[in-house]
Amino acid sequence: MQPTCSAYAEQVLRKYNSIEALLAIIDRLNRCGHDIGNYPHVFIEHRWKNLDFPSEAVSENSTISVNGNDVELPEGVRSDNTGTDEAGRLYKFANYLNETLDWDRAITEYKRQISYFPDSKYRELSVYGLAQAYYHKGDYPVSIFYSDKLLENDKWNQAQSSYLLKTKAYLQAGELGLAEEYLKKLDHSVDENLQYLLESIRLAKAKQWSEAIHTTLRVENNSIYFQRAESIRETCFDMDNYTEKKPWLAGVLSVIPGLGYVYDGYLETGVATFLINGLLAWGAYEAFSEDQDGLGWGFAILGTGWYAGNIYGAVNTASDQNARMKEKAMMRISGLFDF
Repeated sequence: MQPTCSAYAEQVLRKYNSIEALLAIIDRLNRCGHDIGNYPHVFIEHRWKNLDFPSEAVSENSTISVNGNDVELPEGVRSDNTGTDEAGRLYKFANYLNETLDWDRAITEYKRQISYFPDSKYRELSVYGLAQAYYHKGDYPVSIFYSDKLLENDKWNQAQSSYLLKTKAYLQAGELGLAEEYLKKLDHSVDENLQYLLESIRLAKAKQWSEAIHTTLRVENNSIYFQRAESIRETCFDMDNYTEKKPWLAGVLSVIPGLGYVYDGYLETGVATFLINGLLAWGAYEAFSEDQDGLGWGFAILGTGWYAGNIYGAVNTASDQNARMKEKAMMRISGLFDF
């Protein structure tokens, strides 16, 4: 497990009050090494480990940076004959960096082009390149800033390209209302299938699973976006049919040690918890039967703490499982996002 049980204990002791920290430590000891399929995996220190940090609220607006995709330039740019003039060569070099995903250097060269040749015919295209590069870096507010600069410029005749980029940036930033506003500005010059795909992503991020599924069905089978739409539909279908775990029910079931964990989908943890609680109860009973009251009270106190930890852990695990499912869905959708 990552972090280790000792490191986990150290973290919760710093984060929680002493009672809650003790319960969290017992919960972790119950779960350690069990039901590994329920935890995210990461390759650390030359081996695979299961991530299990102290419970944190998962930000719904959490976002992920997109890497590994070619940049789409405005129509006609790649075939534009820039000639031998220096402004054209500089713009062409910035585009090359953008296309090869070297966004930091591309940003530098676009800014150089704008600064050195403020009146060149490549100025607006360089500003658009900046908006794209910042978008791909994951700096969505700056990308939106440059898109707005273009839309305020009468010379810019590719407003639909800027509307599309702003829609994507707002979606990635979790600003779903603004994303919807700019989606409505897109006209027939933007592929209708792409518009349906973006709308399905917006609905999925808003956790409107059924509506998202319906929207993905409008993407045509022969569209280049069809496979992405299918993947989004599958994710939304899984979430639409997912029954959230009820933390209160997990707590009630934990009256029988381990049963709350089993309800949460952690069978091995549930069995281990039941056995440990049973052994502690049996030890206390045997000690008192043999008039070893000190040992009996030791087992009883330890068993009571373990029993309380079982309830606490089952309740928290139910909440974590729900958050983890939503997080996985958002990660899958974000992974399919850039195109």
